[in-house]
Amino acid sequence: GCGKSTLGRSIIRLIEPTDGKIYLDGQPKPLLTLLSMKALEEFLPQPQFCRVHRSFIVQMDKIEEIERGRIVFGKVYVPISDSNRDFIQDYINRHSIG
Repeated sequence: GCGKSTLGRSIIRLIEPTDGKIYLDGQPKPLLTLLSMKALEEFLPQPQFCRVHRSFIVQMDKIEEIERGRIVFGKVYVPISDSNRDFIQDYINRHSIG
């Protein structure tokens, strides 16, 4: 197939598009896909995954820290768009994160 089951079994924290390629967890080897970020967002289970910015989709249960309006994954800082701040804050409040 097109890799849906492989993607579904992967442990994903962060999906980031760069130059038409999608990086999972910032890995140096990009995943080549014909899916747009919108299509990928629709494919992933909700609310487990959330598009927190036009360029980033995160796995919500992998969020451990938020600093200055950004999600922190080790040395990677993921911006949170204004339109998603309330949703992310509500999620954090319900799940007692940071």
